[in-house]
Amino acid sequence: MEQVADQLGTATEIARALHGLCANLTPAMIRGYAHRGHMVNRGHDKTGRPLYRVGDVLDLLIEKIAG
Repeated sequence: MEQVADQLGTATEIARALHGLCANLTPAMIRGYAHRGHMVNRGHDKTGRPLYRVGDVLDLLIEKIAG
């Protein structure tokens, strides 16, 4: 699981990958979390899109569910 958590992806890639865990997770939600400072991007892909850590998104989803 740690290997998955440390993977980087765009908001779209992560939303697609985690769809089964949280059906309503959208790329816009991930970008919104970053915009509000709940997580940071970890670089950019070769087209300039921000990359996020899967584990950071999972942590936020767990907080939301537990919240």
